[in-house]
Amino acid sequence: FGLGYTFYFHRNWGVGAGAEIALYNANITIHSLSDNYDTKDIDGRDVNYRSAIQNYKEHQNLWNLNIPVAFYFQTDPFEIHKFYASVGFKLGVPVKAMHRSNDDASFVTSGYYPQWDQELTQQKDMGYGTFSVAERNKNLDLGLSCMATAETGMKWYLSSKLWLYTGAYAEYGFNNIVKDNSNNFISYDLYNPEGLQVNSVITSRYIKKVNPWGAGIKVKLGITLNKVPKKLTGEQVQNSLLDEVIMRQDSLMGVISDVASREQITMDSIR
Repeated sequence: FGLGYTFYFHRNWGVGAGAEIALYNANITIHSLSDNYDTKDIDGRDVNYRSAIQNYKEHQNLWNLNIPVAFYFQTDPFEIHKFYASVGFKLGVPVKAMHRSNDDASFVTSGYYPQWDQELTQQKDMGYGTFSVAERNKNLDLGLSCMATAETGMKWYLSSKLWLYTGAYAEYGFNNIVKDNSNNFISYDLYNPEGLQVNSVITSRYIKKVNPWGAGIKVKLGITLNKVPKKLTGEQVQNSLLDEVIMRQDSLMGVISDVASREQITMDSIR
């Protein structure tokens, strides 16, 4: 949903800007994944924290306030209806972003201590064992997005001040919108090792770049601020030209009559 304004500085060319609310969605499924990294346990000892994840699903959604700026081209191949196309860019400001994970995923963690050459697997009070995480919704910290955009379609004449736009659009973001994707997917929580800390996949070190893109159908209603006359048909054009010729002839006859009257006045004054 959005609002915009387009200024046509030429019969066929214009520039437009506006604001719109857009929703972006993504889904990630992990059937099986193993990971490990070095950290400190609750007692400050060196440990290689290991995890195995199965059947994990995550859904992300992002509400963006998009600010588009585009150049427009239009032409009228079908009498009063017009073809239009536009290219430009959008600046996307995140309004709300969240991710939701499923509750039937399996997480198995363990801790390997190289100083003892021993792996602990069943000490849940230390964060090692088999865990399940309840379905949950958590916020995502995302940044601005810069997107290229293109649109094309038809502009249908409804009245002198009303147009219906139907077309297709595509947009592609170039920058990474995740502020920090250096996190571990499963983080070891020193203060609460029994409470498994599962981060979003898109903020983990597995994902190098997250950029929004979209494509689809767009329907818009356009309102003309200045009244534009309806395009004339061929017969109306001929009648208009004929009327113009008659008006010019009448004007010319008027000038001749005026000159003749002035000459008559001059002759009368000489006599």
